[in-house]
Amino acid sequence: MSRLAFLLVPILLVAQAEGPPCDSALLGRARGGSFGYAPRGDRCEGLYSRQVAGGTVLYLVSLTEAFGDYDPRTADTLIVEWSGAGDGALRLRAEGVRPELYYRMDAGRPGSAGSFRWPTTVLVSQRIPRRDIGVVGWTTRSLGGSAREVYVPLRIAPRGRTAPCGTPRLALWPGRRLDSLTMSVASVSASGVQSAWIREDEELGEGYYPAQDTISVLLSGLAPGTYVVRFVAFPRGGAPTPVSYYIQRPPPAPGCTG
Repeated sequence: MSRLAFLLVPILLVAQAEGPPCDSALLGRARGGSFGYAPRGDRCEGLYSRQVAGGTVLYLVSLTEAFGDYDPRTADTLIVEWSGAGDGALRLRAEGVRPELYYRMDAGRPGSAGSFRWPTTVLVSQRIPRRDIGVVGWTTRSLGGSAREVYVPLRIAPRGRTAPCGTPRLALWPGRRLDSLTMSVASVSASGVQSAWIREDEELGEGYYPAQDTISVLLSGLAPGTYVVRFVAFPRGGAPTPVSYYIQRPPPAPGCTG
């Protein structure tokens, strides 16, 4: 059963009184003990029980420019940085991408803050390494009069280290085996007008994709701006499934050349 199965039903993020945004469905499925999914200062984080609904075909689990490795036994704090989010609220989400790892972190920050200090208490207690989690950040923006979730690439590093610059990299999580996967990319203006496809229906060229095995995609050659990235997944024994995401490619952060 898919560990991301609950994504097929509406997710309600609820703000605790003067607290962080929490997923109400996961609060009801939190594991017992000290490390169940629960409010923890300015975030909700922890482990939850296995879901019981059906699986999803393709889901974005990470968008980063850089994600520095950390020691899952001793890490203290991770610093999450971003740019290009504007002044609205930015949502941050981390979740397990290894099968049977039912872990989530939800937090909210002003987009203009530019950073978030992420204590590693839960990650260290459960010995969760960097390779087993994905992290995304998104804001809501009006494009052509319609509210859209726009994802911004994150830079993540242990406290005391500088997160290097880099090319945005997506990680996708397939809930089912895929026989093929294509990607199209187009720029989108502030008025919501989409350009001609810069890249159209490109085969990602990895052959088949096993279920619950993350797919890494490099978004190279994009100038600063807003883009729509459309994937079409071809699941084994199922109909082609299109999934689109709006992504902001910000100018390089101060001190970055990449």
